[in-house]
Amino acid sequence: MKILIATPIAEPEIGGPAIYIKNLFQILGKEGISSVLMSYNSLKAYPQPLRFLIYSVSLLNKARNCDLIYSFNTISS
Repeated sequence: MKILIATPIAEPEIGGPAIYIKNLFQILGKEGISSVLMSYNSLKAYPQPLRFLIYSVSLLNKARNCDLIYSFNTISS
């Protein structure tokens, strides 16, 4: 099984969601479940509308090879 984790922030950002996703990613790896992390914070250099478009296209491309998509944030992810 391969899981795509879509999240607004991830490490090195600080905050609760980033820590939760880091721990989840590590636990899934220990259980032998392959995971791919797609973080919204890596696109901060782009203006907001373009950022959503790039993120959406990237998610669709990565989701093709995954069995499950876990969206950590329903609005931006």
